[in-house]
Amino acid sequence: MSQVDPGHVFIVHGDLTRLACDAWLMPCGSDGKPQPHWWTELELEDDFSWPELPENWSYNERRCYKLHERRSDRVYPTPWVTNVGGGRRSDISWFLAGVREFMHRVSQDASLKEPLYNRSKPLVGLPVVGTGYGGARRRAGQIVRALLPLLYESAETYGFDIVLVAYELTDYAAAQQERRAYHRQHSPRWRELPNHLRRKAHKLAEVAGAGDMVLFLGAGVSRGAGLPTWGALLEELASDPALGETLNWQDLLNWGYADQARIIERALGGKRALGEAISRHLDRRHYSLSHAMLATLPAEQVVTTNYDQLYERASEAIRRPVAVLPYESVKSGDRWVLKMHGCISQPEDIVLTREDYLRYAEQRRALAGVVQSLLITKHMLFIGFSLDDENFHRIADDVRKVVWSEDASPFATSLVLVDRPFLAQLWQDEIEMVVMMEHEPAQFVESMSKGARLLEIFLDYMLAQVADPNYLLDPRFEQMLTEDEADLRYALSMFMRNATPGMKRTVAWKKVDRLFKELGWDNHRSY
Repeated sequence: MSQVDPGHVFIVHGDLTRLACDAWLMPCGSDGKPQPHWWTELELEDDFSWPELPENWSYNERRCYKLHERRSDRVYPTPWVTNVGGGRRSDISWFLAGVREFMHRVSQDASLKEPLYNRSKPLVGLPVVGTGYGGARRRAGQIVRALLPLLYESAETYGFDIVLVAYELTDYAAAQQERRAYHRQHSPRWRELPNHLRRKAHKLAEVAGAGDMVLFLGAGVSRGAGLPTWGALLEELASDPALGETLNWQDLLNWGYADQARIIERALGGKRALGEAISRHLDRRHYSLSHAMLATLPAEQVVTTNYDQLYERASEAIRRPVAVLPYESVKSGDRWVLKMHGCISQPEDIVLTREDYLRYAEQRRALAGVVQSLLITKHMLFIGFSLDDENFHRIADDVRKVVWSEDASPFATSLVLVDRPFLAQLWQDEIEMVVMMEHEPAQFVESMSKGARLLEIFLDYMLAQVADPNYLLDPRFEQMLTEDEADLRYALSMFMRNATPGMKRTVAWKKVDRLFKELGWDNHRSY
């Protein structure tokens, strides 16, 4: 039997129904029909009807079936309806048996051999089963503790990547804590990462945890959601049926991207028409695994050259919405994302043609100033960005004139998929290049794909180092606590129980209440 290349187990905070993956576990009860909050837009279509249950469907026999076949007209993750709706007395092993059947049936699916969303390995997602309406909500800690070994075993056996998606922040924090504890007792599970990448991830996690990190997202982040690169986007636009035989893509290849965009703009009939065409091509429902992890990272400011709205959607999914600059106002304490080159929500504002770039400094000087300020005051982490953008070069040069010195340390870090000759020399002492993997020129495409997956694992490792005890006061995870954590939980719980109405009317109480909620306290839950 051939050796299977093991997959990786990711943990993210988000909405499983909106994550770009190949297959996912859609929970149901014994009737085989999921609750409406699990339905996607496919199940909401007028012509959709729920299929007949398999003949051997029962509580202890068949518990999983494939809901949709992969469609050629639209790219959607495939839901597998799985009965994980037990009762309060159901043994934990019963929930795990449903997950085990799901993993096995997915592994037998032929369509999994061709991963969606530009990934080198298929990605299979599941929620923290049984902890919603499945009967094991009060035993969420036990579920998480038992679930992780099964997921690692499945990744080893079947060779696909697995992502455990926690909808609630307390569940996510508890799952990360349990994974850290699990790794202390077993061999490290980020074996794909060389030691030098682990060390760098640790340092970046410390920067993020201190609140000193700002993100700069490029088009590479959205590749994991199936969006095209700049070149591929222009090719798609040039092939728009509205143009008929007007443009020949091979002729356009003689020109740079900015000039290609200008030619396409004229053929379509103007700037707004080009913007609307771009919006149609980039308006996607599902955000990538990288979007999910980056939205969870404690970075309050984000800069991007992307037009899509996937980072915003990943942030909404974890109930941490972001204001979008320059289209929305920002209040003190708000998280925000700065769209340097426009957004598909404002098609006429998109920057793509040479004319747009030439007029950028004049029309968007204030936006450039914000980026300059962040470069000076924060540590900027570039992800999926090639550092080739002319507007960014102008901004960086202005910063260089103000703060650069011979003994200055780098003001930013760039996560690079594969080593590019001379890139480090171009930005020496200014931006540190963290290369995911080396490559041979003849295997560049394969190296890029593997490098993208290694970057996801790097981000997963970095997030795992940002410890956040949001689960501490949630009784569902009491059994996971160490002795010292349990003592702290008891003391804090007693404080809240003994708080008088007068104490709660003080000015300071708002801050106290906010802290307790961040630690998992729920005023409406019975303790």
